[in-house]
Formats: sequence, structure tokens, C-alpha cells
Amino acid sequence: MPEQEHYVIRPALPRDIPVLIAMFNRTMPLVYKGIVPDELFPERLGIIATTLWREWTFVSVLHRATPGEALSLAEIPEHRGCGDPDGVGGLVHIVNDSHIGLLWLDDAFRGHGCGASLLDFAERHIAGTGHEEATLEVYAENTEAVKFYKHKGWKVSRRYVGEVGALVLAMHKELAG
Repeated sequence: MPEQEHYVIRPALPRDIPVLIAMFNRTMPLVYKGIVPDELFPERLGIIATTLWREWTFVSVLHRATPGEALSLAEIPEHRGCGDPDGVGGLVHIVNDSHIGLLWLDDAFRGHGCGASLLDFAERHIAGTGHEEATLEVYAENTEAVKFYKHKGWKVSRRYVGEVGALVLAMHKELAG
């Protein structure tokens, strides 16, 4: 990626939703292989697509910046490498001002600090709405995600078997006011 490329986190637009759905179609079977039964992928993808269309105003995306946009992840050394030339490469969906319903990256964005940027953004947003705690849920077998969240200070609140039969970890984090 050329160093002059800059990436921002911005509110989603309706035109982003088909791109995000395609991203899920491409990456979800790889990430959730062995966690979500194969026969349930179409249903899960349908639920995500419906949620994104219905709640796109609560979604923020990591996107290639246009010249002049103020926030630049590429200017921060630990965030170099985020993005692809087509633009959108990840999202965070915040539910009820305090719950992270989805945090997802396209494969090319993983391992470059982009997920940390989206999570930090979500935590700041949630704290900015007056909430002292944020919550999320993650499949226990999604060990990379669990490790990531724990590294970022999240703690397991409870464990339960989710609707696809996999163990889910409900996590929370106290936010600085």
C-alpha cells in the first residue's frame, strides 16, 4: 500500500451496505469454520445483511480517505497498512449506545491495528454517550478475537451456549469517563 493512502473511520452510507455484505460473504465462512455449522451460514449471513440494511445509521466503517479528510489512521505509525484500494475494509456496529453488535474486518485489514482502531472508536463513542461500561459477545472458539478483546482490557461476564450451539462469551469493559 502506498504510504500516502489515508484511512478514516466514518459513518456508514447506504452504498456501503452491499460492500459490507460481500465482505461478510467472503470472510465469515473462513473465520467461523468449525464454530458455526456450515448449513447455518446462509441464515447467519441473511441476519447480518438484514441488520446492516435496517440499522446502517448505527454502523461506522473503516474507509479510504479522500484528500482533505481530517482523521488519518495512516499518519499514526501503528495504523499503517490499514485498508485496500477499493475503500471499505471493516465496520463496527453499536447497538443501544453501549453494546458492540459487530466488529469485523476484511482479511487484508487484519493484523495491522485496524481492529484496534475500530474498537477504540467504539469505546470512545460509547463513553461519549454517557455509558460507563461497554459490552459485546464473541464465540469462545474464535480464539483470535477473544485474545484481542482480552488484550484490550475486556473481561468475560458470563458464558452461555448461543443459538448456533457454540459457546458464547459475554464480555464487558469499564470505560474511563
